[in-house]
Amino acid sequence: MRENIIIKNQQEFEKIKENFRGDGIGKIHILTDFDNTFTNAFVGGERVPSILSILRDDNYLTPDYGQKSHEMYNKYYPYEVDAKISKEEKKI
Repeated sequence: MRENIIIKNQQEFEKIKENFRGDGIGKIHILTDFDNTFTNAFVGGERVPSILSILRDDNYLTPDYGQKSHEMYNKYYPYEVDAKISKEEKKI
């Protein structure tokens, strides 16, 4: 396991993993935080990588991920930051 991944309670984490295995995929719900909206970007005063950068840098994503990611960024980011675009138009 990566040294910069912090598991607060290893025993509880192992219990959760066993529950996942026992309950099956039909009962799994996953909340992810790719851009540090919910999680801390800094731990102990030092910047920690986002889950997205861990997935990307450790080759968990497809080889064409980089290209697709940039295409989506170029398409959607302007909608995210442009206050002149109405909420209705952003929903399209």
